[in-house]
Amino acid sequence: MLFVRPLAAIQTSPPKKKKKRLPWLYRLVNYALAPFILSKWVRPTLFIAFLGWICFCIAIIPDGLIIGLDQELSMPLDSYVLSYFKDVAQLLAVGPPVYFVVTEGHAYDTLTGQNQICGAKDCYNNSLVKTLKTRIAEGDRQVSSMVYIFLNQWLFSLQDNIQLVFPINVEFWFIACGIYPGKAQFGNAIALADSANGQSKRVLSSHFMVHHSVLKTTEDFIDAIRKAREISDAFGAQWAKEDGRSAPPLTFAPQPNTVFPYSIFYVYYEQYLTVAKETLVQLSLSIAAVTVITWILLGLDVVATLNTIIGVAAIL
Repeated sequence: MLFVRPLAAIQTSPPKKKKKRLPWLYRLVNYALAPFILSKWVRPTLFIAFLGWICFCIAIIPDGLIIGLDQELSMPLDSYVLSYFKDVAQLLAVGPPVYFVVTEGHAYDTLTGQNQICGAKDCYNNSLVKTLKTRIAEGDRQVSSMVYIFLNQWLFSLQDNIQLVFPINVEFWFIACGIYPGKAQFGNAIALADSANGQSKRVLSSHFMVHHSVLKTTEDFIDAIRKAREISDAFGAQWAKEDGRSAPPLTFAPQPNTVFPYSIFYVYYEQYLTVAKETLVQLSLSIAAVTVITWILLGLDVVATLNTIIGVAAIL
């Protein structure tokens, strides 16, 4: 009798699997780089070198990190602007003008308000003009030149020994004493508006001009802005205290009856005043986010997380 074996019962040999070749980068790291780095002598040597480099970078932070951009670096070597920068540094005797602007709300119509501004002998010792003159006399290298103030000239013209009216039948140009509070010199220093009764004028805002010293480098421009704001920031709270008011809030927008400085170059350099603080905040937030994510992904392992974050912080 002939028996036929079912096809399902026939055993076949399994197909041979082709051995997968590892990538060359994996083989390089696994068989060469990792054993070399983790060897007995290389590992401590790299750790010491890396730690020394970190200490060196931290040591040069105070003097090695220069805030701002050197304006000469943005120019071609054959640019005529480089010659201009060199002449400015060597030949100029005075820097750009800076205006200390008194915002709306100052009481120029009161004796206290006048004494808070003027620079005469009877004015307050901590008045705006006397403060500026003191900084100039002390040799503040970022504030120089004389102070141009309309209020002093106006008060001087009201003295008893000054002729206030024109003589009869004499041309107005004949009077020399009328130049002190003149509009030609201080016409744009005061912004006027009608008072509440509509019969007189009130001062909306005014400015008093001095000059910066010669500014040569980016550090000089940044320091000039900082010094000018140090002078102006004190008057808002000081005047509020003398007038019995609450101090104005610390905001970026000018508040009533306060002082702020302005010069034409401020818009280009004021961003550097807070760049160090903003950088520190951004790096701190980044490290905090990486710390939380790493701590979760590593199974809440604190030691491994600290090791990772120290490495990341060192790279930053």
